[in-house]
Amino acid sequence: MTDNPKPPAPSPCQPFSRSQTVFATGPSADLPPLDITPPEEAPGKTAENLAVKSAANTLCQLVSQSFYGKLNPEADSSDSDTKPSAAMLQTPGENSARVKRAAMRFGAGQVGITELDRRWLYAEAADSVPDALQWVVVMAMPMDAQAIAHSPGSTASAATRIGYLDMAICAGALSCFIREFGFSAIASGNDTALSIPLARDAGLGEMGRSGMLIVPSLGPCVRLCKVFTDMPLTPDAASDLGVVKRCRSCKRCVEACPAGAIDGRPEPTCDTLGPFNSPGISRWPVHAQKCRQAWGELPGGNCTNCIASCPYMPRPKP
Repeated sequence: MTDNPKPPAPSPCQPFSRSQTVFATGPSADLPPLDITPPEEAPGKTAENLAVKSAANTLCQLVSQSFYGKLNPEADSSDSDTKPSAAMLQTPGENSARVKRAAMRFGAGQVGITELDRRWLYAEAADSVPDALQWVVVMAMPMDAQAIAHSPGSTASAATRIGYLDMAICAGALSCFIREFGFSAIASGNDTALSIPLARDAGLGEMGRSGMLIVPSLGPCVRLCKVFTDMPLTPDAASDLGVVKRCRSCKRCVEACPAGAIDGRPEPTCDTLGPFNSPGISRWPVHAQKCRQAWGELPGGNCTNCIASCPYMPRPKP
């Protein structure tokens, strides 16, 4: 890893509004219907996958509602006699190692730490993260690469939803872990702040043409979550994987996207395709409305073709 500069901040350095994300706006009614032929699946297999997806979604909602975006929720139930003492607190480097070990035990595939750049907080959340919470622990949760390879079928859709459940469990558990040592923590999934800029700052990877984070050994086959805290930690250096160079000549995700949502121009740009893109950031913009439309029109409600087609995807296990 090399100590690369952080990506350019949005101009004029204003936090992006979560109300502009596709999660808030939903698909556009102005877009024509997509011509998508879903893969054939056995009815029993589809029903099983959709049941798995629904079950994972139910638990994900329960966990995320308990922890996401909340400062020190009253959820700790450990006995006071078993709580760690202040004498167990170590240096920032030792604290970082301890937090990373815990995150990996809670299911993270990769863990990085960065000092919070408040420009990445959503505009609506800026006041909900106290200035004292200057550190962010960012976790990449691996998804089932073999299942994702079946995109856009129900098998991949179930794997995606399990990824969201893993996010909620890991971030929620790590926030509890940090509070056990007397510090404050806020668990976060897709809320509170932009995950990919924070993940890049934390050294987890680089953003590719598809708009997804490319993580060493995991590729784009991850979901991201994070925890904001005041526990003294040590930041990681940004990664230099050569992703942009490779993406310049690779357009697999462009060709695989059923909605035509991924930009195919040769070079990254600061241009935007709509209000759902942050201005002032050099990258290949993704038309989030078109992407969300594909999610809505495909059976099972998810599309991960951009992930499945990426050359950085983990190789299938023998």
